[in-house]
Parts: sequence; C-alpha cells; structure tokens
Amino acid sequence: MVAEGKFREDLYYRLNVFPIQLPPLRERPKDIVALAKHFALRFAGAEGFTIEEDVLEIMKQYSFPGNVRELRNLMERLILLSQNGVINKNILPMEVRFPGKLHTCFYFETKPLDEILKEVETNAIKDALLRSGGNKAKAAQILSVPASTLKTRIEKLGIGVPN
Repeated sequence: MVAEGKFREDLYYRLNVFPIQLPPLRERPKDIVALAKHFALRFAGAEGFTIEEDVLEIMKQYSFPGNVRELRNLMERLILLSQNGVINKNILPMEVRFPGKLHTCFYFETKPLDEILKEVETNAIKDALLRSGGNKAKAAQILSVPASTLKTRIEKLGIGVPN
C-alpha cells in the first residue's frame, strides 16, 4: 500500500517498530471462548452471567471477519439482550448462528407461534429502548406505537428498561 501511495510511508515505519504476527481469530477457536468470557465479564460486571455451551460452540464455528473487535461488540450486544444474565443461542445474530446464509426471516426451530411473536416483540422493544437510551416516549416513536401501548407491552413482557 505504501508503494501504491495508499498508505503513508512515515506512518508505516512508525507503526512497524516491532511487528507481531497474530493469526486471525477464526484460526484460534480457544481464544474465542476465553475472549468471549472476558468481554462478557467486562460488560456484565458484578451482575454475573452464564454463557450456554451451545453458544460457545456456535461462536467457535463463526469466522469473525471483524476479528477481536467484532467479538467484543457481539458480547456487549449479548449482555444487553440477555435475560436474567443468561446468554443463549436465541439472542445470537442470525449471521453468527447461520454464517453464509441469506437471512430474510427469523429462525425459530419448532416454537409455537405465540412464543415466536413474544420473542420478536420483546427483541423489537429492547432494541428501541436501547436506541432511545431508555426513553420510552422515543422508543414508542421508533416503533410507531402510542406510548401507552408500549408501556403496557413492556409490563406484560416483563422487560427491564435500561438506565
């Protein structure tokens, strides 16, 4: 890239003081588990958490093209979406659960429709609350529902509102 003029030569030499060759995360599945637990602890803090074994197995199969930063972001997301401190495969993003597949709809195994609808609604509300910084009025706007409807659904589903 330096030869092509796409990267500054002086910066290259400044960064290249001591090169470290580190294989990509996809070639180090044991590191995925250790790093996932580290980041989960960092984001869950004293509240604690449990990562189910099947989640770790799925994550070891994922290529993590964004490397450690992608894993860090994923763990932050999973801690935010976890219920009662439990990270299960249902909250893993589809691209992690089913890498390389085009995802045009949700995958719910053999759950009954009522359970599927509850899960979709819960995740949509949690996402809107996160995007609105916990502001229910803004979350209601994001979801295009009256604030009173959102409040009722939050109570009905037992969703905690982030601070």
